[in-house]
Amino acid sequence: MSHGFKMRLHEVYRFSDGRLVMVGKIEGDKFIRKCTCELYLDETLVQEFVVEGEMLTNPTPQTGKRSISTQDRLKLDPNMIKAQRYTISTKANSSTPPS
Repeated sequence: MSHGFKMRLHEVYRFSDGRLVMVGKIEGDKFIRKCTCELYLDETLVQEFVVEGEMLTNPTPQTGKRSISTQDRLKLDPNMIKAQRYTISTKANSSTPPS
């Protein structure tokens, strides 16, 4: 059962296949599955999007950072992440079933 999560963004990476991978510290769920999320700048909602799931290479990385990905188009770039405080959280009472 999923209870949700909150992530403080530290880095973003765009790939040629359209994926956006977001890296940061996650509080909450032990493993992130496909779900509807919200992107915030400070406390202001910027955009809703679908997280495809967590990209685990090591379930307990030494840095404490974890990564999630999306195919949705988010207006984020590495400079924005460094200059401002972006967070992602699970949309309340909502999830996207696996396709």
